[in-house]
Amino acid sequence: MPDTTVVGLHGPPPSAGGTAGTEQPAPPYLWCLPDDGTPPEEQAARALRRLADSDPRGYPELRG
Repeated sequence: MPDTTVVGLHGPPPSAGGTAGTEQPAPPYLWCLPDDGTPPEEQAARALRRLADSDPRGYPELRG
């Protein structure tokens, strides 16, 4: 089994539309990033680009 980096994120559920002031607590999300053998710097850069380009609440591998 390859090494995995787990990133913890908190935020409103997708159905809340991301609006502030919702009464529900922000659920935790875990984004699991398996080591694909590329250098750690490349893996980190790829993860940061993905976070900048899309809403992580829609990542299929996200667990919340």
